[in-house]
Amino acid sequence: LAKVLNYMNYRDISKREVRSMLKRIKTGKGPFSKGGGLLGESNEEFKIAGKAIDFAEFRDFMLLTSARDMRDMFEVWGRAVVDLGDVDVSMPMSSGLYMKMKGETVKRTNKSVAKHLFAGAVSGGVSRSVVAPLERVKIEYMVNSLKAKQEGFVGTLARIVKNEGPFGLFKGNSLNVARIAPTKAVEFFVFDRIKDFIINNTDEIEINAWQRMLGGSIASMAGTALTHPIDTVRSRVTVQTIGIGECVQQMLKTEGPVAFLNGLIPNMVRVAPYGAINFLVYDQLKSWYRKKIGPGGSLGAVPTMIFGAAAGAAAQTTVFPIEMVQRRLQLQGMAGGEILYKNMLDALIQISRKEGIPALYAGLLPNYLKLIPAAAISFLVYEQLKERMQLN
Repeated sequence: LAKVLNYMNYRDISKREVRSMLKRIKTGKGPFSKGGGLLGESNEEFKIAGKAIDFAEFRDFMLLTSARDMRDMFEVWGRAVVDLGDVDVSMPMSSGLYMKMKGETVKRTNKSVAKHLFAGAVSGGVSRSVVAPLERVKIEYMVNSLKAKQEGFVGTLARIVKNEGPFGLFKGNSLNVARIAPTKAVEFFVFDRIKDFIINNTDEIEINAWQRMLGGSIASMAGTALTHPIDTVRSRVTVQTIGIGECVQQMLKTEGPVAFLNGLIPNMVRVAPYGAINFLVYDQLKSWYRKKIGPGGSLGAVPTMIFGAAAGAAAQTTVFPIEMVQRRLQLQGMAGGEILYKNMLDALIQISRKEGIPALYAGLLPNYLKLIPAAAISFLVYEQLKERMQLN
């Protein structure tokens, strides 16, 4: 202890004081008690903040670890923040840095993988069920852009309730949940695996903005491609008066199996930038906020909802015209109807010429009202489940 103090320029401390200090260290009394600090309140350089390791804990742990190998200490106290006066010294090892120090890679167990999938599935299903009436209105406006001008948002809701009853607002929601649950599960899972792969195979301890965008795009495309046929059936059931089974039979009889893939190309074109922007904005906001609250702090429900809403709104605004085209392509030709559009580009041109540029954004208002709480609730539920299941 005397050598350490001498090395740190405490040369005026006598041997008697050193012996007294050792006695207090061993007994854990006085300034070495819980939260007491290292050398007392008068020594600001060694003052320990509220969330920091108190010296008694630090002493006990150091007695059991090798002085030549500090990696175990970093692992145990990876979320500690030590206040050294003007500077907060953080050791946020949760991102994989500690495993890099040991030359190891982080591998998730099958149980962990199942938990990630479950968290993504529940978060997606809950969020879409809450905003199902707004989704119904949005699809109706996409199919017929004149309804937005003629009826208005409230008028459309009133018409649906009058003609079909309150449950009409939730028409197609069962398929929406069946579609969105596995979609969100795959999206979140793929994004987390891409993030882990980059961290474990590079010298970086966190992925950058471009890697976030790429990971978001790949994750969204993987999830959407898997469930596109369900989305096509859901879109048709929403605007018709038939059930799911009858709709599937009708599609197979009149158009063949290829009908389930109508609109797949614009859907892939849409989700690539959507996923990139969505995950980029959310992850950037979350990373910024974690720096503000310090390592180990909980993200919290309100910030999670705000960041999820901002990410969803930014992404949807960018790709809304492409989604409009996707819906039109999915619904054309149903029940033996006319094929109006050859492909995505032809649909964009025809809609713009015949209905005007604003028609490409028909349904944007109910979509905002739908998407912002849906995205917020989705991310909120996912983060809360991850925390409860110890997946963070």
